[in-house]
Amino acid sequence: MLVSKSDNNLDLIRGLAAVLVCTGHLRAAMFPMVTQASEAGRPLARLFLLLMAQGHNAVMVFFVLSGYLVGGSVLRSRQFEWKRYLINRLSRLWVVLVPALLFTWLIVGILIGKHPEYLAGSFEAHWHSWPGPFAFTPQVFLANIFFLQTICSPVFGHNGPLWSLAYEFWYYLIFPALFVSIKGRDKAINVCLGALSLLALLALPTPVANGFLVWLMGAAAAWLQQRKALFVKVPSWVWLPCLLLFLVFTKADKLFWPGRNLAWLQDLGLGLGFAGVLWALVVNKPKLFPYWFNSIGHGLSAMSYSLYCTHFPLVLLIGAQFYGSMNATINRSTLAAFACWALLLLLNGGLFWLLFERHTSRVREAAASAWLG
Repeated sequence: MLVSKSDNNLDLIRGLAAVLVCTGHLRAAMFPMVTQASEAGRPLARLFLLLMAQGHNAVMVFFVLSGYLVGGSVLRSRQFEWKRYLINRLSRLWVVLVPALLFTWLIVGILIGKHPEYLAGSFEAHWHSWPGPFAFTPQVFLANIFFLQTICSPVFGHNGPLWSLAYEFWYYLIFPALFVSIKGRDKAINVCLGALSLLALLALPTPVANGFLVWLMGAAAAWLQQRKALFVKVPSWVWLPCLLLFLVFTKADKLFWPGRNLAWLQDLGLGLGFAGVLWALVVNKPKLFPYWFNSIGHGLSAMSYSLYCTHFPLVLLIGAQFYGSMNATINRSTLAAFACWALLLLLNGGLFWLLFERHTSRVREAAASAWLG
């Protein structure tokens, strides 16, 4: 999910999406959902709760961006090379994921000794998205390394956000297999790859398959961008109605189908809206933000993967050690504490980027040298 260094808009969007996921989980640890009713009449509290409820929508933004970047790289390839592609993708994922799993093991080890009831789910009702049953075994650790969490294994040590890595990994395999099955020269191999891709989609859990449709919208935006003869110019205002569509679908469950479980349809609307925004942005490259935002966007974008993988264990520790089941009130002092904790999470993500993620290209080159010769 690397963003082009020249695209400041996408850098900032990607970085802010990671921050929204991170702060949304921090909000759950400090301000439980039950406080929302009592805080709903206060404009500041309502705005805060609204912003902190966008974590899932931010993940849909990640899916579209991933489809655009990874799917777009596949579409641009004249002769697809599986070995090179797998080296690029696995080095990108494992350089951060393996240390993040070890960091999760360290934090959960502390929690087991000090707050075992927290891990057992005693405060599950306190969170808006509790990550499911606690799993902390070597088998689950290995399953998470090989992206089987939510497929046939829980996430390791309550690190809930890792669910989306498993989704994306399988998209990384299925999409190029479909591409080669259409563009490849060997008909027998094409048929086999196409059949395997379809079987994989059928075998994967339904939410994973539904998420692939959102991911494909990003790939579709890349395809449109590459067809310059058909789409020479996109009106600069196109991103505004697409953004409106995206914002409407963030509340679609309350606006259109209250009480019904149609999350997949909501995700499709979010994906379609953001894919339209993305397409218009990459074609027109409007200057949406002041130039001094560029360095912020580049920094947040660079560390977004590290932040995403490492923030949740720290959030668990903060919640267990300092808040428990306490119903904190949203006011200036608690918001100041929230900002300090959020800064700590950002610093931790930045440290992981410094120690691990920034060396991805060197690891990739070493792996390519060893495997490709």
